[in-house]
Amino acid sequence: NYTLTQPTLSGDITAKELTITGITGSDKVYDDTTAATATGTFTLNGVAAGDDVFLGGSPVFTFASANVGTGITINTTGLTISGTDSANYTLTQPTLSGDITAKELTITGITGDNKVIDCLPNATVTGTASILGVISDDDILLGGNPAFMFVSVQVGADITINTIGYTISGTDSGNYTLTQPMLSADILVPSAMCQDIEVALNDSGQITILPIDIDNESYIDCGWSLKSVSPNTFFCNDIGTNIVTLTIGDENGNISTCQSTVTVFDNVAPTVTVNQDIIAELDDNGTVIIKNLRDVVPVVSTSDNCEVKSIFIKGGKKNRTFTCNDIATNPNIRIIRVKDVNGNKTDIPVNIIVQDNIDPIPLANDIVVQLDDNGVVSVNPNNLDNGSSDNCEIASFNLSKSNFTCNDIGNNVVTFSVTDVNGNTANTLVNIEVIGIELDYEYQDVTCFGLDDGMITLNYITPGAIVTVNTEIYDPNKLYPAGTYNIKAFYD
Repeated sequence: NYTLTQPTLSGDITAKELTITGITGSDKVYDDTTAATATGTFTLNGVAAGDDVFLGGSPVFTFASANVGTGITINTTGLTISGTDSANYTLTQPTLSGDITAKELTITGITGDNKVIDCLPNATVTGTASILGVISDDDILLGGNPAFMFVSVQVGADITINTIGYTISGTDSGNYTLTQPMLSADILVPSAMCQDIEVALNDSGQITILPIDIDNESYIDCGWSLKSVSPNTFFCNDIGTNIVTLTIGDENGNISTCQSTVTVFDNVAPTVTVNQDIIAELDDNGTVIIKNLRDVVPVVSTSDNCEVKSIFIKGGKKNRTFTCNDIATNPNIRIIRVKDVNGNKTDIPVNIIVQDNIDPIPLANDIVVQLDDNGVVSVNPNNLDNGSSDNCEIASFNLSKSNFTCNDIGNNVVTFSVTDVNGNTANTLVNIEVIGIELDYEYQDVTCFGLDDGMITLNYITPGAIVTVNTEIYDPNKLYPAGTYNIKAFYD
């Protein structure tokens, strides 16, 4: 009973939305712009099968913010679609995201300073620090309290210096990161420091010094120590100035040296021992001069750490000259001075015994003496002296026999002795002729006539007399020839 009329309706066919996949936003370092980039392959999604639709255009990617951040939206513009069916589609620009990381800033304008090792990491720099890498017009200021530290405290070259403490500030500082500067410098070998010294030889004539003796506060730390001084031992032949070298070093073989002057002197006085009195014997002139006491060793024994130069009696020649008069003042005290080759001296008293051991020289005259009326005679030895002499003084003359009697008539050989004031005696022989007393008789010249073989007959009164005829003993039995005779009578 019915017929159905199909309804006629109307509706809209809207463009189908197409999307793009296959690309991602790229991160970037802050550059004070919103420019962005993307990576990947553009893929158009949503095109119906068989439709003629193509993706094209020139895409532009833009960060929503130019400041540092993460996951920042990247807006895309400039992508288009074309083709016979493109009108049936609408293209949605892809929305991406990416990070803007802080821009690294560096510091220039400073250099590390070399330093001598001090066992500390502290370092210093020279120059004016400035920031490198700030984008023009950004508000960035460099500040902070920088500190610089060596990574090693040992001697070396180009040792890294770490830096801390620099900071940045300003309205744009959040978009930057500051890299502390990495510097380097040398840690140098320390300088050995020397000082001049004076040293005295010991009693053995030598002295040894140590490195510390000439060190003048050299750096001794962090493995560095005093190593040696050379030369280090000095002897008598080193008196005066000597150049020595001080060496300091570490366990790694690094060394430093310096030189100083070591003045060596000797102030040890000689040792002197007087073993006994000095005997000084007078000479033929009654004088003795002690010139060099080395001549009287071992009376004086000496020693010195170096060498004895001289031994003498102080006071000049007058104190070294002795005469006969000094025997009476024995012992004569004098001061001996011993000097060494370096001028050190020792004085010590010594007894000098002056002796006269030279005998007198005896000279005597022969003499004729006559018995007195008593038949005796005494001879004074002084009367026999004929210029005897002595280097000092003669004290006395003596005869081995000075009294004579009738028994001594004739020649007598007697010892004549001379003794000096110091008891020295010398002898010589002297002839003393003793004659008898002159007889009391009368005589007259007598002339006798007879043969050549006549006899002389004498009649004399005093018995015991000796009669001579021309010096021959009278012989009453002798025949005397003619001539003249001297007849003498005397007592023996």
